[in-house]
Order: sequence, then C-alpha cells, then structure tokens
Amino acid sequence: MVLLQLFLLHINNQGSKRKKYSEQKEISDYLLKKLQNQEKFVLAYTDHYRDFFKIQLQDKTLLPNMDGVDCCTLPRGTFDYSRLRQGFKDGRVQYIIFEKDNVYKKFHDITFEKYRQDTLIYNYAIYKFQE
Repeated sequence: MVLLQLFLLHINNQGSKRKKYSEQKEISDYLLKKLQNQEKFVLAYTDHYRDFFKIQLQDKTLLPNMDGVDCCTLPRGTFDYSRLRQGFKDGRVQYIIFEKDNVYKKFHDITFEKYRQDTLIYNYAIYKFQE
C-alpha cells in the first residue's frame, strides 16, 4: 500500500514538473533563436538544481553547476574568475534569466548594471545586455 501511495504521489508531481519543463522549453527556444550563430551566453540565475535550462540551453548556458560558482566566494583569489567578470562587462553573457520575483542586481561581486529587462515569460524575467 505504501508503494502504491508513493507511486501515485510521484505521478501527481510530474504534472507540475511537465508544466515547468514546457515553460522553460519555450523560453529556451526564444533565447536560442536570438542567439543563433553568436558566441554569446545565458546565465540562468534560477533554481539551478531543479530547473531544465542547463539541459535545454546546454551549448549556451553559462555555469550550469552552481558548485563551481560557489567557489567564487573562496578567499585569496583561489580561482581566477576574470573571464566570467569580463563576460558580464562586455556582453558575452548576453542574457540573464531570473525568476520574476527574484531579480538580483549582483552576482557575488559582479553588478548587472548593463542589463535591462527584455521580456517576461511565465514566471521568468529575461534581462539583456545593453551597450
């Protein structure tokens, strides 16, 4: 009986995941079309561990593994993130995806002052680099 209940719980939870997947797929398709034939990237500043952007934007996603990002906070410059910082300054990171209610102005010590809201799709705010 417990196994049946767990199975039914799992099946019921798939509906919300499918909806989230479909929404993120639509956003990914939108961005991939805009980034076609460009060496530009997307930072999905969302729930990195529970979203589908890292798969759907696999060739364009910047930092799909937040464990790597967390290393930015290590003291004494243990890792060199100058290329990442430069990407935010020069627009190589073309788009940033935020959850609509969680738009940030900074990423560790990097500010997003050159990014302006491009569009809202579902529960996501997409910001674009402005020169």
